Amino acid sequence: MKTVDRNGDIVTNVAQGRMEGEVRITVSNLWHYQPYQVRLQTAQNFWSAWANTHSPNDPDKARIRIVDLNGNEVGGSRVWAGSLIWVDD
Repeated sequence: MKTVDRNGDIVTNVAQGRMEGEVRITVSNLWHYQPYQVRLQTAQNFWSAWANTHSPNDPDKARIRIVDLNGNEVGGSRVWAGSLIWVDD
């Protein structure tokens, strides 16, 4: 995640998720102040970095879950495929 968030302003923690191949990315409050498109592209870049590490030959097996400091889910991979990324409006 350091390749996406070079200064460490957004990502506060990365941990193993609930499912196999999933990482849980905790983001700072700065996340909520970013425009939708910036958050979406950042989330897509988080997923891409994880997919390249976890399963480069089958990237949709890599999944992310993005949560805020209170544990609220604010983005991540959709159920159908890891590459289908969503973020809150």
